[in-house]
Amino acid sequence: MTARAEPQCFVCDADKPRETERPWEWPAPRLLCGRHDRDLRLSDGQPLREVLARVAPPDGPLEGSLLGWIFNPVVWRDPNGRELRAWTDFAAGGMGILEDRYGAADYFEFHALTSSSGLDFLYALRLALDEPSTPRPAPGGHGANMAMIFATYKGVSNAKGPAFGKRVDEGLRRLMDRWNSEARLADHRAQVGRQWPHSFDELLEWQSLFGLAEPDVRPVGGRSFFVALAALAERRFPSIRAD
Repeated sequence: MTARAEPQCFVCDADKPRETERPWEWPAPRLLCGRHDRDLRLSDGQPLREVLARVAPPDGPLEGSLLGWIFNPVVWRDPNGRELRAWTDFAAGGMGILEDRYGAADYFEFHALTSSSGLDFLYALRLALDEPSTPRPAPGGHGANMAMIFATYKGVSNAKGPAFGKRVDEGLRRLMDRWNSEARLADHRAQVGRQWPHSFDELLEWQSLFGLAEPDVRPVGGRSFFVALAALAERRFPSIRAD
């Protein structure tokens, strides 16, 4: 998901200085170490390991990056009752538990706020929004929204060149894909009346909803995609210095 990993546990090393962040070189969120990743629970209180065991295939290990899209967020609790929210990340047959540093509301927001591609676009958008001439996005405001995106690409192309423009374009395409996929997942959960699949066959059905081609993004929960992006850019980069 991310560019580089910090060799720190966000529980063990909570008070240690973080890696310095530089524009276009985004550090990965910190991982929960093996000493603390045993008693993780999903948002409804069910133990993560039990829910995952129910959907494991009969003839092999449970694996695949789309598991993180479905089984999130999680909560870790220490012996004193302190709770920390975190996010699962599945890759190469393993699972990591990543720090929730920016208060992501859902997996779309977590991707936008932590992934290299998402941060490339959010940072470029934040630079564009800092210019007085860039129009503010609005729900249903197609003209203003397109002008905002144009200003984002133009600013990056002028400052950093075509290679960075391609990175920003990739970031936007992935954000649109995850926004639409998040909407389909919410619709399916409402339809079946539960948060998690109950079998491997159901899991495959849920995973088939990810990444289906759509011509545009639709409002989700009263939120507009472009308005949400602007809010995320300003939350993640409250102050900026063009580089």
